[in-house]
Amino acid sequence: TSFVHRMVECLATRVFPLLWSTVQLLLTLAEASDVCNVLTLLNQLTAKFKGDVEALLIDTLEAVLVQMDAVLAPARATGEAAALPNTEAVREASDVKQAYHLLLNTIANASQLPAMLRALSR
Repeated sequence: TSFVHRMVECLATRVFPLLWSTVQLLLTLAEASDVCNVLTLLNQLTAKFKGDVEALLIDTLEAVLVQMDAVLAPARATGEAAALPNTEAVREASDVKQAYHLLLNTIANASQLPAMLRALSR
């Protein structure tokens, strides 16, 4: 994903037509670190381009949430409270949640809550 981040920095909005398929590919069989990277990418895009990414958020947010749920399911199954705080699975679940909350904050600050609600109401 670092390559995609650099593409966004260099090519700006010209990279938008490729982003939907890129996010879909990044989410295919994604592990926790991959989901964190996608959330970070969406965060970067939302912070940088604000309203210009509304269509991308609407198209990708549902897929991101589905994959995020799949990644977090094992931690929920074992019960995060019962798990040892230093286990890798708990740390990864915490990283995913932190990246997701940061994205939600960025979406709210970029006035993209309507786009997020439309994506979730599909």
